[in-house]
Amino acid sequence: TGADLAARWQPLQKRTDVTTATFNSPREALDAAVAAAKPADRIVVFGSFYTVGGVLKDGLPRLTAQHMAG
Repeated sequence: TGADLAARWQPLQKRTDVTTATFNSPREALDAAVAAAKPADRIVVFGSFYTVGGVLKDGLPRLTAQHMAG
């Protein structure tokens, strides 16, 4: 699981500016990334068809991102 992977990775990483988070779905992860992003940031999604498909199934997220509303 994502939590297992995060638990194994956390002791190995030494950067203080990096955080780890796990989510129950790709969409939840995207929502968290959008909430944390600045308006000029880009969010890149990569991985399996499950991951990318889970983000794209409701359409292109950039068109509905709250931080882009003006």
